Amino acid sequence: MHRARDYLIENYAEDVGLEELAKVAGLSRAHLIRAFRKEFHITPHAFLTDKRVRTAKTLLRHGWSAVDAAYQCGFADQAHFSRHFKARTGVTPGAFRAG
Repeated sequence: MHRARDYLIENYAEDVGLEELAKVAGLSRAHLIRAFRKEFHITPHAFLTDKRVRTAKTLLRHGWSAVDAAYQCGFADQAHFSRHFKARTGVTPGAFRAG
C-alpha cells in the first residue's frame, strides 16, 4: 500500500487511473481499494484529491491564481477544483488566497 500511496504522491498532477495504480501495487482494483482504505482510512481517489488540494493551498499562498493552481495540480477545470477545495477547506480558492 505504501508503494501505491507514494505513486499517488509522486504523480498527483497526472490522471492516475485505478487500473494503473492497481498494477503498481500488484493487486486487483477491488482489492487495492479495500487494502488502501484499511491502511490509510481513505480511498485512493480521496487521497489523491486531498494531495491535490494540499498542494494547491501551497501554490495559492505563493500567489498563484486559482486557474493556474487547478491546472498545475491536475484538476479537470477550475469548477472541479473549486468544488473539491471548498469541500475540504470550507472556503473557495479565491477566499483562501485573499485571506
